[in-house]
Amino acid sequence: FVESERYTSAVTAQFQQRLPCLTSQELSNWQWAFWKAGIESPELAAAIASDALRKAESGTSAEDLCSLLWTISRQPASADFDLVTALTRQTAAKAADFSGQQLAQAVPCLARLQSVDSSLLEALSSAARRGLHEFLPGDLAALAWSLAQLGLQDHDLVQRICAEAMRRLKSFSLHELTSMASACATASHLDQALMRSIASELTG
Repeated sequence: FVESERYTSAVTAQFQQRLPCLTSQELSNWQWAFWKAGIESPELAAAIASDALRKAESGTSAEDLCSLLWTISRQPASADFDLVTALTRQTAAKAADFSGQQLAQAVPCLARLQSVDSSLLEALSSAARRGLHEFLPGDLAALAWSLAQLGLQDHDLVQRICAEAMRRLKSFSLHELTSMASACATASHLDQALMRSIASELTG
């Protein structure tokens, strides 16, 4: 136990020394490693939040924003308020720069953080409309589910997602079909044709 504590302290100290030089992706990788190893420390969490906030406020790319959102959404209950605010603000400002895959990655993180205002929802909706053709089947299902969890009442966007899903339904896995059906039901938008087609795929 003592050796384990010493090892954890040594790793944490090395991490904090290197922290200012880490990229957003590297920060996410370290956070994932700490999380998987069960290493928890208020001092460490504060250091990660402080560096992530610095990165967010210095102007980051869509890829970096996705990495930072993923990092803090692993433990949403302990997420730093100022950091979440900065990331949601940056995401709204740069939503148009997100690829379909990046949107599908970012929206579930935002849903877990439960910090979404009307301006961010509008920006995400606009970006999704422009990029639906870029989404992989799994991304479409993830986006539909996450938007439903956010309580987005944008029936036009939901209809577009359903239409795109219908067009490529044969490419969906069993899990993706189930997620799409659940998302449509949660969003109170039961596209009957899509639901029938999903049921046919699931039972066929």
